[in-house]
Amino acid sequence: MALTRQSTDLERGVERQIILQVGALVGIDVRPSRLFVWYGSARGTQERIVSLDKAPRVLRRPRPRRFVQLPGLEVSYLGNPAVTLLLASGAWYRRLRDAVVEPPA
Repeated sequence: MALTRQSTDLERGVERQIILQVGALVGIDVRPSRLFVWYGSARGTQERIVSLDKAPRVLRRPRPRRFVQLPGLEVSYLGNPAVTLLLASGAWYRRLRDAVVEPPA
């Protein structure tokens, strides 16, 4: 059974994001402009950052951070997760499309 809760603090001026922490193994922070990956239960020296887009776009309206706790998985998100994943997917697609080199004629 999933345990959900919502922060009482409203966050403004930050980028929408989804953070997944898979036990003590790995963590992933997905944002429309960047992707953060780290090994272990805490972010630190093992963190890697992949830039997906030019500059972060921040949320203008204040929003609460939401949390979902599942066995072995902690999820927190700011903004609608479906929109966040859609924007990040678009950024990945654009980055891959721009990296593809046309075959020689």
